[in-house]
Amino acid sequence: MRVRGTGLLRSEAGAVAPTVALSLFGLIAAGGLAFDYARLASLDTELQQAADHAALAAASQLDGEAGACARAAQAASAMVVNETRFANDGLGITIDVANEAACDALETIRFYQDKPKTTPATTDAEARFVEVTVEARSADYAFTPIAGAFNSGNLVGTAFAGLASAVCKIPPIMMCNPVPGTAYNPDNHRGQGLKLIKGGNSPAAGNFGWLDVGAANNGTPDQNIAVGLNSASVSCIAETEADVDTGVAAAVMDALNVRFDIFNNGWARNTCYDSNNCNPSDNSTKDVVRRANPSKNACGVANNNNEWKLPPKSDQYLPTDSSGDDGTVVHMGYPMDICHYADVDECDAFGDGSWRRDIYFKTNHPTLSDATGSNWQAVTGLPANATRYDFYDWEKNTPGMLPNVSRNLTGVNGGAFTQHGAPVCKAGISPSATQPDRRVLTIAVVDNCEVAAGGLPRLSGASIQASIGTWAEVFLVQPSISRSDAGTSASEIYVEIIGTGKPSGDGENGQLVRRSVPYLIE
Repeated sequence: MRVRGTGLLRSEAGAVAPTVALSLFGLIAAGGLAFDYARLASLDTELQQAADHAALAAASQLDGEAGACARAAQAASAMVVNETRFANDGLGITIDVANEAACDALETIRFYQDKPKTTPATTDAEARFVEVTVEARSADYAFTPIAGAFNSGNLVGTAFAGLASAVCKIPPIMMCNPVPGTAYNPDNHRGQGLKLIKGGNSPAAGNFGWLDVGAANNGTPDQNIAVGLNSASVSCIAETEADVDTGVAAAVMDALNVRFDIFNNGWARNTCYDSNNCNPSDNSTKDVVRRANPSKNACGVANNNNEWKLPPKSDQYLPTDSSGDDGTVVHMGYPMDICHYADVDECDAFGDGSWRRDIYFKTNHPTLSDATGSNWQAVTGLPANATRYDFYDWEKNTPGMLPNVSRNLTGVNGGAFTQHGAPVCKAGISPSATQPDRRVLTIAVVDNCEVAAGGLPRLSGASIQASIGTWAEVFLVQPSISRSDAGTSASEIYVEIIGTGKPSGDGENGQLVRRSVPYLIE
């Protein structure tokens, strides 16, 4: 017995057991930390992915239209359902986003005007970027409490997104902001005439140029295609910036004039720059006349006595004072604002929307007019401040109202020349679900027309991009031809403001078709 007891005391077989027992606490703690860290990392990933999805869904609704912020918040909270498998805080598996309809930079859905998040958005039109934070979640640790921690604490996911937009199918015209230094809102200037002057030596209001839309070539051929064809194959451009196209010649105005049934120079009546897809508007009313029975190719401007030409000065509408009175007028297309005529000359590029609706109605609708034309509202149903575009729309949508179709003008070469409201050189085309109105353009309003780096004027082909503040929808009032008595040149475009260019989403029927893709920023 004594020998066996002594052996037991000397035995070393279980000497490591206490060490293992003591180290087991550390091993379990390390394993617990690894397990719970993996849960923590997975939960964090779930929350971030949920925030990413919510932010992208919200950004997809930032179209600048009424209700954009509310729709964005609804999309963030309900468009995509995200779940967590690693939170065990008793709040369920759905990761929620609070629905906040307000346009502001508060709480968990925040709207901003700029990418650096320095300027909060407070209106639907201003909201261009959105930041979304999902609800806070936590995980109760399984093993880490041994090491003295019981849960992860609240974790959140935050994402910031915007909408990358491009516009397509546009005639590639840009103009300098008519009210430099302020945010131009075309809706505030509806019905006002604007004389767009081809230029680049100064950033004057109303100066216009051309955007690069990559139709086929650089310069004039490119623009001929984009401006003249009914549906040109042109590149989309970024909604807020674009390159300026250089090398564009005045001949592009010939492409623009096909919309008025005028086919000059290389724009032959049946070929149209290697395509027959360049029809005029179905209402081509204008201030030029044409010989009653010309040859079929006499569709240019004043190259011979058969083609389109201005009536004699005594027969044109040429006001001499701010009242716009002209008792001798025989022929009258849609007029400019009174203040833009040479003998009045009371405004710069931007007009005031004042023109003689009664004289226009008496001249172009004599069978419906009283002696002065003052009954035009009663006949047309148009408001007192009706625009030229309103008259144009009424005329082409009311049977028999296209002005003076085939009416001989007795004051013009003894009646040998005729005014036409409907096209006679080539079939007119009406607006449709796939065809924009040929006398309506959507043009880019550029805010940075100042002289660019290196002294290059923006409209002469500066290398830096044009910053587009908004898009304006305008009505083409008259063809671009020289009118020395009225005070216009062939290098000018006279338009009337209709309002803000409204994108038609991904449809086909708008002058301005937007293609938009939401993207994550952070």
